[in-house]
Amino acid sequence: MKFRMQYTKKYEDLFNANDSMRQAIIKNCPSLLKSFDEWVIFVDPNINDPLRRSKSSWGSTRFSENRSRTQINYAFFNRQHGDPSHADILAHEFRHTMKVNFQMFRPGDEFRDPKVVPGEIDANKWAQDFWSNKCDCRN
Repeated sequence: MKFRMQYTKKYEDLFNANDSMRQAIIKNCPSLLKSFDEWVIFVDPNINDPLRRSKSSWGSTRFSENRSRTQINYAFFNRQHGDPSHADILAHEFRHTMKVNFQMFRPGDEFRDPKVVPGEIDANKWAQDFWSNKCDCRN
């Protein structure tokens, strides 16, 4: 029980962002609820190892038409002033689970500045629109 409480406290930001997003989907985009509930989110298994943990992003999503998976990285829990909120990051990663977003990526995009990659620009806009209740839930 003590371990569970420590784990919950350590990853509270992720749990809270997930809960907030789920409630917003229920209220504003119920057609996305099934996809959201099937989405697999996990914490980088090397998060406590400074030499092996992923350092390059807050999260990384592998698209699959059946079940997309998102790894949440060290940076998500150690945001800097001016970084997007946990909820914004989670919504951004959720957009990457959608086929329309996946189709915007081209080989080599992972090596380009995310500010110029169409799929990343789209995910940022979708997350912003989602939290502003302006998103098109069909996409």
